Formats: sequence, C-alpha cells, structure tokens
Amino acid sequence: MDLRLEEGLADVIINDVLESSQEGGGKAGRSTVLPLLEFALTQLWERREQGVLTHQAYLAAGKVTGSLTLWADQVCRTLEKDGLGPVARRVFTDLVNLGYESQRLPDSRRQRRLADLVHDQEDEKEKEAVRKVVQRLADARLVTTSREKDEESVQIIHDSLIREWARLQRWLKKDRAFLSWQRDLEKDAREWRDTGEPSGRDDGRLLRGRRLEEAERWQKERRRDLGEGEQEFVKTSLEFREREKEKEERARAEKERTRKRIIQGVLVFSIFSLALAGLAYDKMQEANDRKEEALARSLASQSEQIRGVTGSLTESALLAVESLRHKETLEGYIALRRSIDLLPRCMAKLQHNESVTAAAFSPDGQKLATASLDNTTRLWDAQTGQELQKMEHDNSVNAAVFSPDDLKLATASDDGTARIWNAQTGQELRRLEHDDWVNAAVFSPDGLKLATASADGTTRIWDAQTGQELQKLEHDNSVNAAVFSPDGLKLATASDDGTAQIWTLDIKEVMGDACRRVAENMTRKEWTRFLEDPDSDCLTCPAEGSFNQSSIWPWGRRECQPCGGSLG
Repeated sequence: MDLRLEEGLADVIINDVLESSQEGGGKAGRSTVLPLLEFALTQLWERREQGVLTHQAYLAAGKVTGSLTLWADQVCRTLEKDGLGPVARRVFTDLVNLGYESQRLPDSRRQRRLADLVHDQEDEKEKEAVRKVVQRLADARLVTTSREKDEESVQIIHDSLIREWARLQRWLKKDRAFLSWQRDLEKDAREWRDTGEPSGRDDGRLLRGRRLEEAERWQKERRRDLGEGEQEFVKTSLEFREREKEKEERARAEKERTRKRIIQGVLVFSIFSLALAGLAYDKMQEANDRKEEALARSLASQSEQIRGVTGSLTESALLAVESLRHKETLEGYIALRRSIDLLPRCMAKLQHNESVTAAAFSPDGQKLATASLDNTTRLWDAQTGQELQKMEHDNSVNAAVFSPDDLKLATASDDGTARIWNAQTGQELRRLEHDDWVNAAVFSPDGLKLATASADGTTRIWDAQTGQELQKLEHDNSVNAAVFSPDGLKLATASDDGTAQIWTLDIKEVMGDACRRVAENMTRKEWTRFLEDPDSDCLTCPAEGSFNQSSIWPWGRRECQPCGGSLG
C-alpha cells in the first residue's frame, strides 16, 4: 500500500518522541517510548485519508502519549468484562510512586516484584488473577516486565500513562489517602522485619497510639489491598497492644489488692482509735456547743438592739449572720429575717450587650434610661424591668438624660452626635452634630434648651424643639461635662484643658457687659448708616461717662437700654 506523511508530520513525531524520552529518563525512557510510538503510528494508520497520514489525524489520535491512554481504556474495559477490573486497578495503583503536590513532585512509576502484587500468598485464585492481569497488561504493552535473580518485576511502561490517563488519575485521587498511608506502612513494616527473626524483632518499631488506630481502621476497610507483610505488621502491633493492656490490668489489679489490704489495716486501727477518741471528743464538743450557743444568742441580742439606731442596719444584719455561723438558733434566725426585710434589694437586672456607661430616671420615676457601649440607649419600666424602647447610635453611647417634662430623652455618643428622642415612642426627633464624640448632654431647667459637651473642644447650646444651634462655647481641649444653674441663666463646663468655666446665658446681662466694654458710642452720622431715623430708636451705648465726650450728641439727653447710659 502506498502511504505518505503530510509535510512536516515526521518532524513533529520525532520531536514528540524525543520529549517523551527525556521525561522517561535515561535508557528506560528511550526503550519505553518505542511502544508509545507504536501505538501512535497504529492509530495514525487507522485514521489515514486516501493514503496520507495527516497532522489532523495525528492530533486526533492523541500524539505519541495520548494514543496510549485510549488503548489503556480499551484494555481495562476488556479486563472488566472478564471480572479482573478490581485486580487491574490494584495492580496499577501499586505501580505508582505518589508525588508531593506541595513540593511540585508529580506521581511517577514504581517498580514492584510480581510477588509483592499478590497480597495473599496462600490464595491461589488471587495469584492466578494477578498473573493473568500482569500478563495481559504486558501483552498490551501497558507495563513492562523484567527478571533479576529469579524474581520477576513489573513497571508501568511510561510516566505519561500516569500523567495523562484519566482513569488512573481518578483511581489515584480516590485512593490517595489510603495509598499514602499504605506506602508509609510498607516502609515501617520493612524496617521492623529487618530488625531480626520473628521471635526477636524490635517491639519498639511496632505501631502505637493514633497510628495503630488508623492502621486498625484501614485494615477493616481495605484488608484485601494490604500485603501479607503489612497485615502481619498490623496484627503484631494489635497483639502487642493487647499484651500491654493485660500487663497494665494485672498491675492495676495487684495495686488495688495491696491498697485494699492497707486500707483494711488502717481501718481496723482507726476504728479502735476513734472509739477511744470519740468519748473524749463528745465531752469536748458538748462544752464547745454550749459556748457557741451562748455566743450566738449574745450576737443575736446585740443585732436586735442596734437595728433601730440610724446607720446601723448593716451592722445589725452582719451580727445576725455571725450569730448563725456560730450556732443556728431561733433568736439568730429572727434577727436575720428582720434585718433582711429592711435591707435594700435588687428589683431588676437590666441587660445590655456591653458595659453600661450611664443611667437616668425619668422625672416621674416610672422609667429608667440606660446608655451602653453596645451603641444603644434603652428605656425600661422602673417597676418591672421590662424593656420599653431601644434607640440606636452608630457608636458607644456616653450619656442619657430626660427633659423636665418627661417627653424627651437626649443621648450623647462617640459617633459625634447628640440625639433627641420621643421618650414615649423611641422615635428620633433631632440629630445634633459635633466634630468629635459627644461626652455629655443636659436639658435646661425649663426644658427649652439642650447643652452638649464634646471632645471637639466645644459646648453647644441647642433649641430643644427645633434642633437649631443657639450658641457655641469653646475650650482649649475636650469638654467632659456641662450643667445649667437652677435658674437656667448660667452654664458651667468642665474640660481636659484644666479649667471649668461659667458662662452667662442671660441676654440682657451679655448686652450690658458689651456696653460696659465698648470704649465710645457712635456719632449720629455713623448711626445713620444703619438706621434711617436714629431719633426714633433707642441706640446702643456704653455705660454713662465711659466714652469720648466729643461723640456725645448735642440735642439733649436720651436714656438708652439696656446699659442705662445716655446720649446728650
């Protein structure tokens, strides 16, 4: 038959062969690549087109290495039909050295003795099945066999079969945990056998603890996949564990018998000693009881006597407790009960999710507001402890205060705001902005204004109804507190600048202070710049006699409020 290769195909095939030879390494790589080439050329021939071997057919066949995986699938399907699929799977996975992904080491071929592939040497059926599978895989050129010192060895034909055969990759992925453990077990078992004859092998190399528990589990699940040497190693480890347990049980039992004999001897001696000491103790105890009872009655009597004295309720309760510590008497119980009835007690525990920074009763005493680092202010029923409302800030809340009319609640927070809430519904009414966290908030006595102190160095006074900023009072550092005077006309502030300052809020007093500080009044001509008819208004002026006489108007004296000065 006349065949020819498409132009350039020969070079492509040669390059693929050389690349596969390098991956195989050395002489083994050069020899095992020949079957791969044979598979590829066979597939290429079957896909010929009018006597031409094409690039497209070569790629469809999987090139040098890909054609092998197609052939391997076909061989495995044949083995599965003959009932040899599980044996073939075990043979293939036994012939793979597991790589380490973390070290970028891929899986690779592993040479094994044919005898090692038979896990039960006494099972003739298994021997025959393994022999048949290896022979058919060798005939299919999926594995290679060799003989050295009368021992036959088996090896997968090429690493590319491991790398590119999807079926084998699935087997390895599914069984990797078992196979990795099995490889370690093979090594441990081999080192144990190398320590000597069966009767004199080193027990120190046997499995223990968690490793033995893992081996026991795998043996139950995959016994048929373990070789005789591995099974013997696990069995011996389990037997050694049982012997150690028996030794421990015998030692524990002997220790327990010795302990019981000692206890019996001590018990006999103790009973005799106690019988003698009991008589003396009873006499002593009777005397102590009488003494303790007398002291207890005396303490109870003193508790009753001082209870009515102002400020002595705590001492009364403590004396009653001490009385009962010495001796439980009727007098002590009565004294303690009467004291407890008069001591304050916790009515309710109100729970936040973080530390609570402030608490305030409403003016009528029916509600309690609490501020917390959990970013909330909560309203509670002061009688039952039931939560009524929860109002949220964007950061920790530092203060909460009710308005005098009990209708509003003001809060101060590290989110840079003070907020005014409806104390009945918890609805936010106003949001008052500072440039840093707000440390405190306080209503004026008439409830019309709210003062807020902030870490931005200011205290601000707001209209409590509209939220309009009325005044801004400045310190040189963070302001920690603010408080109105009882008449609402002054405000005191405390700051980290080392000062507390008192500010006047009476507008008349402020105006008077301004008049007293002004050096001179304006002339009529100057006033006409601001007032169309200066004569029709009461003009601002400094205190009488405090300004330059040249500025006094010549058309008579005129009283001016609020400073009481006069214009002439």
